[in-house]
Amino acid sequence: METDDHILTNERILGVLPDGRISIQRDDADDLEFYSPLGHRYEPAGVKPIVSACTQSGGKILATSPNAEWAVSLEADGLVRWNLFTGNRQDLLPLDTGTCNGAKFSPDSQTLLTSTSDPVLSVRAWRTADWSSQELFGHSVTALNASFSGNSRYLAIAAWGWPPQIFDVESDFREVPVDMVIPLRWLAAALSRTGRWLAVGTDDGMIHIWDVEEGKKVTVLEGHVDGTHSLDFSPDGRTLASTSGKRTILWNVPTWERMFELRGVMNGLGQATGRTYWKFSPDGQYLICPSDKIGARHRLLLAPTSLALVDANRNVGSSQESQPK
Repeated sequence: METDDHILTNERILGVLPDGRISIQRDDADDLEFYSPLGHRYEPAGVKPIVSACTQSGGKILATSPNAEWAVSLEADGLVRWNLFTGNRQDLLPLDTGTCNGAKFSPDSQTLLTSTSDPVLSVRAWRTADWSSQELFGHSVTALNASFSGNSRYLAIAAWGWPPQIFDVESDFREVPVDMVIPLRWLAAALSRTGRWLAVGTDDGMIHIWDVEEGKKVTVLEGHVDGTHSLDFSPDGRTLASTSGKRTILWNVPTWERMFELRGVMNGLGQATGRTYWKFSPDGQYLICPSDKIGARHRLLLAPTSLALVDANRNVGSSQESQPK
């Protein structure tokens, strides 16, 4: 089965809804929009007051929640919370220190992660039910990766020079014990839909796979020459996408066999060189290579609904992911 792809330009991606629509902000637009990749359709989000208020205050919208209820923007005074349903500014989320350099919502919109830097890189989790928060990570590191499981139950945080940590969101962010004896030169981490599988990519191109349920490493995938800097599991837990440089490999879960390979595809800036970060949409209909900069280019690769991007000459069987105990 062939795949299709196209490119979005002059738009900044803020989030993806469960049905696959993408929340975007176009350059100089007075409203946010929802874009449907499969039908190539745009529809207004109806939040012009928020966009206007952010523009007037010199702020920047960082993220919107998958349920299209919340948005957070960065202004001079800190992080501002907006209600997209009413269009109202809610309050200012206090940051401990430093500058906020990132925000992302969990797939179920129940948790917001924010990261700040200077003097240390800190990660804070906010519960959107009451907007209480707690710090999960705070160290002097230069790079950090955070990934939710598809069901939003688990959160993995990995930082350069530190073993990855897994937190049980539903148990007040209790840390899940896993034997993490790996090289500390990691580049990416991802959790599967139920949180059973943890994948960690390192600078030697290896992908280390852990069974979180059993608390142990099960295999190491080899296929990349350069460092593996992007990892993501499909929503049904049957496919792992790994990227190194211009090369993306799709792996079967849980046999961990290589199914399909993409070479030389453009990255988020529309170039044929550099790093590419492919992510599955929540509905599994496409892979997206986004950039958070207006004026940049975002590449979409439409996938078969089976979520198995396979070579037409091969027939890869399906697999199911069991729920952790």
